[in-house]
Amino acid sequence: MAVAALAILPGAESSTSSEGANNYLIDGTSGHKWTDFGATITLGDLDTLTLKASAGNPSGPKLIQIAADANVTINGDPTCFFLNVRISESSADTIAHFINLNDLKIAALGAGPGYNHHKGVLRLTGSNEINTVNYPGIESRDSGSILEINSLSSGTLTADGGNRNGIEAQHMIIGGNAKVTASSSSHESTTPGIQLRNYPTSTLTVAANAELTAGPKGGIESGLGVAISIECNGIIYISGIEGIKSSDDLNIWGSGTINISSTYVGISPRGSGLSIERTTVNVTCTGDWGIQGTGSVALSNGATLSVSGNREAVSHGLAGSIIMTPGTTLNMTVGTAGTGDTHPFTMSSPVNIWLIFGDMAFAGSDGPTTNPAAIALPAGKTGSVKLVSSASRPGITAPVPLILTEGYAAASTGAFTIAGSPAPTVTITSPDPKITWNNTTKKLDIATGLAVGSYPVELKAGNGYLPDATGTYTVTVNASGGGTVTVTSVSVNPSPTSVQKGTTKAFTATVNGSGGTPSQTVTWSVTGQADAATTINPTTGVLTVAAGETASTLTVKATSTADPTKSGTASVTVTVDVPGGEGGGGGNAILWVAIGVVIAAAAIGLLYFFVLKKKP
Repeated sequence: MAVAALAILPGAESSTSSEGANNYLIDGTSGHKWTDFGATITLGDLDTLTLKASAGNPSGPKLIQIAADANVTINGDPTCFFLNVRISESSADTIAHFINLNDLKIAALGAGPGYNHHKGVLRLTGSNEINTVNYPGIESRDSGSILEINSLSSGTLTADGGNRNGIEAQHMIIGGNAKVTASSSSHESTTPGIQLRNYPTSTLTVAANAELTAGPKGGIESGLGVAISIECNGIIYISGIEGIKSSDDLNIWGSGTINISSTYVGISPRGSGLSIERTTVNVTCTGDWGIQGTGSVALSNGATLSVSGNREAVSHGLAGSIIMTPGTTLNMTVGTAGTGDTHPFTMSSPVNIWLIFGDMAFAGSDGPTTNPAAIALPAGKTGSVKLVSSASRPGITAPVPLILTEGYAAASTGAFTIAGSPAPTVTITSPDPKITWNNTTKKLDIATGLAVGSYPVELKAGNGYLPDATGTYTVTVNASGGGTVTVTSVSVNPSPTSVQKGTTKAFTATVNGSGGTPSQTVTWSVTGQADAATTINPTTGVLTVAAGETASTLTVKATSTADPTKSGTASVTVTVDVPGGEGGGGGNAILWVAIGVVIAAAAIGLLYFFVLKKKP
């Protein structure tokens, strides 16, 4: 590597390591004062410069010049900001080289950026700050330059440009576990913290354990005609009047999270619009639009976009639709300043399912499988849209019907095919407790003892994605003679009959058939009641008539489980209990009637005696 000479005044002291590296110290002692060095301090390969608070600030601008391709270390003092100091790498760099910054805090008050970068890799230890007033805190504009900031010890770096960008770069990488803040802090500034300006595309990468913060006046912006590609595997915090503003396409991917807080527009893409792959992006806009620009919004590979806007969550001015692949989610909140959001949602393929939650609603006749589907969110409301693969929907495919012969041994059906992701839960409605579902084998198990007949089993598979899958599977038991038993009729006893209010009555049913004796299992039901408390047990056939029942006639029905098309009924008259009946004083009523009859008979006898006997 090339080594540049250190320009110092006569009498300046230095020490040399065994490798030939120079360790320079500025601490204010004799020979180690700012005045002992010229306007430019040049560091060669493996050189170290250490600044101490006791040195104070230089009286005029000082430039720390890093020689071409040189690996150097600059140590600051965690208790001191050094004013009038800036750093520059050589434009003759041909390879990436390391610049180790350790608790360095400098403010370049004069001309030029705080750090003029070319191809060096900034490795952070401790807390570092680079501030300016009217120039970028860090500027990396040379052709082919990639600003890489790294740390293995949670080092931090703040770059503040005052009225200018905190960082201005063509390409930028935040690696290791570094934490970087780029800001434009002047109260007069609306400039974003980061400007990316490499035509046609600038890239920004944040590693899995790294963090980037941009704001608070503005977040990230591209130069004219420049598209932005962001790979976020860590976390990015953005705040400002506008969060991310791209003058062309904006592409975001990675496994990390981006949080954006804005007062005007959260994300403003141009060109073909915004695409997000895998990443979780949260946008909160207290002003107008969460997302406002041109093109479409495309979500893929499990991406989640949560966006709120006071006027619109996603601007209606977007030329394209919202495009989603299975497993992606869009959460939206609309403030009260607008009229709500309605957008065309397009599937990546036409066989998927829209799931909507909260206050989201399909427009017109659109539904879960419509493509594209218009989905609306009213003002002041919150809702979500998730696209799931049609393979997620539950499904049931039955094996061939099982036919048994009277007196059979315990048996099982073939395996059912249960589809869906996550795996559905299967429940059955069995006409006989001898038929059960085996969740391990995915079969129906049939214990011994079923009578001759047909047994339809209702199955339902559900995994949260509606509608549930349903189906009917019929187990048939034939007579041992080889014939097929069929149900011909069902009779109900007693019929007709009467039941007093507030009492119960048991009914029985006989299932008649041909070819043998069919299953006698029935399902009971009652109709005609006016009081919901009037019910019948669907299994036992015990009818309960409510004390407040006002209907005069009920119909009890028994339906064959072997053949649900066959049923029988019984007509039931509802009667009123006579006051004073058995156990209620009815004997007194009879007594009074008897006494009345006796008195009437006595009166007739007296009339006969006095009138008829006395007649001359």
